[in-house]
Amino acid sequence: MTAYLPPNLLALFAPRPPLEYLPPLVKKKPPPLSGVGEVLSHFEPPGTVVPPENNYYETKEERKQRIAAAKRALAEKVIEAELAKWDPQGKREGHTEDPYKTLFVSRMVHARVNDPCLLACLLAWLVGSLVLTWPCCGRTHTHRVTARPRRAC
Repeated sequence: MTAYLPPNLLALFAPRPPLEYLPPLVKKKPPPLSGVGEVLSHFEPPGTVVPPENNYYETKEERKQRIAAAKRALAEKVIEAELAKWDPQGKREGHTEDPYKTLFVSRMVHARVNDPCLLACLLAWLVGSLVLTWPCCGRTHTHRVTARPRRAC
């Protein structure tokens, strides 16, 4: 079947040239085996060298426990600092004082957030403020402007 191929494709099936002959390698005789008695004079006599102190390496479990304890201590410090700053009766920005004047709207389409019709309705209802929730790190924050808003306000 390859006889019907054009010459440029037939050249792909041509055999390679034969391998070049090389004489076999000459193996040298290895040196005879000897003991360590000949080189013992190069070592220091026993008892004159102080052994190095044992370096302690922590295991994987000890490292995990150390890191977990450090994280736990840091978290406790953060919690204590946040508890010291927390004022349950204080006024917070973005929160209403009267819960009966709060309206929750869910599943709002993202395109409707900046819609002029929505703004007109808000003015007609005399809405004091509009707060959009923004997702960040699994929690909902009201002050994030870098993320896309969740479809609720």
